[in-house]
Amino acid sequence: MLLNKFINKRYYSSLNSDKLVLGIDLGTTNSLASHIPKSLANAKTHAPTILTTTKTPSIVGFAKKNNLEGISTDLTNDKHLFNQLKENLSVFIGDQAQNQYRLNPENTFKAMKRIIGTFNENDEIFESYKNQYSNNVSLNNSVYFTLFKDSKLKVNAEIIAGFILSEIKAKALQELNMENAKVDAVITVPAYFNNLQRKATLNAADLADINCLRIINEPTAAALSFGVLKEQNKDGVYAVYDLGGGTFDISILELDGAVFEVRGTSGDLKLGGEDLDYLIRDYVLDKFLKLNDNINKNDVLNNMSFMNELLNHSEKCKIELSHKTTSEINIPFAFKNSHGDYIHFKMEIKESEIDKLAEPLVKKTIKIFKKCLKDAKIDKQSLQQILLVGGMTRMPYIRKQIIKNFISDNNSEIDFDNKLNYKINPDDSVCLGASIQAGLLTGEIKDVLLLDVNPLTLGMETYGGLMSPMLQKNCNVPIEYKEQFTTGIDNQQIVKINIYQGESKLCRDNVKLGEFVLSGIPQLPKGVPKIEVSYKLDSNGILNVTARELLTNLECNLELITTAPIENNYKKQVNSDVDVNDLSWVFENLGLWQLSFKELDLQFRQYTGTVHFSENIASEFNDLKAKFAAWETMKEDSSKDHEMVEFFAKKGGMNRLKARINKLQTDFMSELKGNKV
Repeated sequence: MLLNKFINKRYYSSLNSDKLVLGIDLGTTNSLASHIPKSLANAKTHAPTILTTTKTPSIVGFAKKNNLEGISTDLTNDKHLFNQLKENLSVFIGDQAQNQYRLNPENTFKAMKRIIGTFNENDEIFESYKNQYSNNVSLNNSVYFTLFKDSKLKVNAEIIAGFILSEIKAKALQELNMENAKVDAVITVPAYFNNLQRKATLNAADLADINCLRIINEPTAAALSFGVLKEQNKDGVYAVYDLGGGTFDISILELDGAVFEVRGTSGDLKLGGEDLDYLIRDYVLDKFLKLNDNINKNDVLNNMSFMNELLNHSEKCKIELSHKTTSEINIPFAFKNSHGDYIHFKMEIKESEIDKLAEPLVKKTIKIFKKCLKDAKIDKQSLQQILLVGGMTRMPYIRKQIIKNFISDNNSEIDFDNKLNYKINPDDSVCLGASIQAGLLTGEIKDVLLLDVNPLTLGMETYGGLMSPMLQKNCNVPIEYKEQFTTGIDNQQIVKINIYQGESKLCRDNVKLGEFVLSGIPQLPKGVPKIEVSYKLDSNGILNVTARELLTNLECNLELITTAPIENNYKKQVNSDVDVNDLSWVFENLGLWQLSFKELDLQFRQYTGTVHFSENIASEFNDLKAKFAAWETMKEDSSKDHEMVEFFAKKGGMNRLKARINKLQTDFMSELKGNKV
């Protein structure tokens, strides 16, 4: 076994240790911890072990314990809020919270990983939370949910994750009889988590008093567990197909001896088993109502207690149909009809029906898988194996689709089992891999090298709202990149730098991570100042940006944090059929001419108090200023893309704008000359 070669043999009892190092899989549906046992003297070394008592449903509920009047809450301090909740409320975590979910759904929170580190109130996922926690949503640079109607107490996804991590920590310490030990941990996140979501996960660990050694991507962790724990793994290229409760990740890795190199990664943070649960719930309910047309559908839909109960049964039905062909949902005394009589909800569902519901979701994963292979410049025939991770991969339909799309072309059925690897429990592999990463960091595991990648392109905003890439997707981390920029206007003293993450050429379609201002630039002609921007991406995928003006050595630092306002996310985008290259041309040239106009307008305002300009000049400046403001608004609305391209690119609008600004500049300079300025 490979692990025997890699573990550094230290013989001491964990009972004497004052520190516990965990690998934690912080999941959407369930969370789990593992560790590498410390060996007693003269004993053999051990592989990472799942701490069975730590398996915890990722759900947290709250109930009143004390009088809540007079309690102050500070939404700028999650630690304070976390402690207030612990002190003043009964907090139920895991199975206990699951038990109260039907009776108290508005104060019970599940699957919050799907919105951790996000601020988008128009997001489709967030819409479902608004529906469940009706009128209980407030936004203050984060998504907060109000607890109880008469309370000022609020929670967000980070706080919920903090409680889950606290529970896992407590269970792990109890299972290992190490109650007084400090806890370090490697915590897993979806590979496609952006900078804000990773930072939010670190904050959740801090709330739980866990020292997070490293954030590791879930498919990378799974690959570590398959590669290190299983015998006879060959060198070559592997794909990790990770479909969990709330997210989908695909990673392509190359194993060369003890070197694990991630070649590419992709995913969808809004695609997981929970989506299928909702589809099953709605399908079964519609089927039931068609057979019982005397029941008012709206009354049932508004019965949140029953709808949540039906959702739980739908999940159990999905799990059961992974190894059976039929399943039954049976809920006695489910709800009352219009006559006040209790209705017994009972429906049978077949595996083929679930497969049909899952089809569009699985097709999305296949499309992302193919794109990831293309980005990594790997063809499917080169794959040594496809590793299956996440509870959803137990579903026979999913395995059939993976075989059909990535294995069956050049392989007989005899080879399927060799190509599709599910030897490690799909629910455990990510957690075990996190412990292996922890072992690498603490020195308990030697001679294994992990090379991970940046999942999303990082860049800054340039002319016209375009993104200038700095750190490309799939570059190895940690990494640092520097690039020089300059001013666009004479005597410009301030530069605002907006940082974005995503794959679109247009900033508006990417995630804004933050912004900062570099001021005090010496007053020089445009193009003379040299501004060096440095991007540092650490092993956790957390970004730190530094800007320096090289003539004065003036520096400005920004460590991006989760409270950064995400302005571009508050506008819901619609799909555009406009060629992105045409749109980029419009945005870039419009930005350049806007810059020229701003420089001219600055001079105009400088002389307005001392020079009497003609009415035509003043009117032209005001009109162009208003038009640029309107165009800026249109650029943020993708439904206007076609109109923008049609006007500026196809009907000569950009040329007319150019001529108009050039004429304004000529007339303006002529009047200045006439006034002997």
